[in-house]
Amino acid sequence: IKGAERAFSAMVKWYAALLGPVAVPLLFGMLYRRTTWRGALGAWLGGFVTFVACKYWLVGSVVRALTGHPPSDELAWTLYTGAELSVAFGIFLLEGRLGRMTEGEKRKVEALFAQLKGR
Repeated sequence: IKGAERAFSAMVKWYAALLGPVAVPLLFGMLYRRTTWRGALGAWLGGFVTFVACKYWLVGSVVRALTGHPPSDELAWTLYTGAELSVAFGIFLLEGRLGRMTEGEKRKVEALFAQLKGR
């Protein structure tokens, strides 16, 4: 069924658009203690906005300007996915370096990591 195939393809693309920026705080939050909820939320929002900007405008415009023709689907996917993950990761790390945790947040983070270590 032609319509169902297009709907499924769109659903997978939008799922990937949301999953990438969410995965950065989920995975790296277990390794990097300095980032707070603000970094996680900023990473998601920044990654999602980057996805939308790249998918619907930036990737096509830049590749067309550089090569004279539109990008293939594979190249476009690689560029907008890489961009969204890079932005999400950058925001996540930057907030951890520049932001400050409250004392309550510090206690919660230390308790979480102590529990993960089995203490």
